Amino acid sequence: MPHLRLYAVSEAVAETLSETLLPELAQLTQSPLEDYNIQLIQSQFYQAGQKSQGNPQVEVLWFERALHIQNKCAKAITNALLPYYENTDIQVAFTVIGHKQYYINGEHF
Repeated sequence: MPHLRLYAVSEAVAETLSETLLPELAQLTQSPLEDYNIQLIQSQFYQAGQKSQGNPQVEVLWFERALHIQNKCAKAITNALLPYYENTDIQVAFTVIGHKQYYINGEHF
């Protein structure tokens, strides 16, 4: 935790982000790098009855942080994806998980 879920992103880009973006996010949040991970979600998008490429989306599951930290992380994620997806909207959404809802080995974190 934090956990990043990537949609409409290639495997090669996900691998690169795991090496370049995660250290930056760890520094911004002052969290251990080993707490971060990326999950690539393979999915198909549709618009108007047709398959579409879809826009890159990143869902960040994490414990709540100050808005200025969240803003910096959203910008870092967007900037990391821009070289690969220049002419499309890059969407970033944060899902806050409370400490009481998160368990490791059956114990509250």
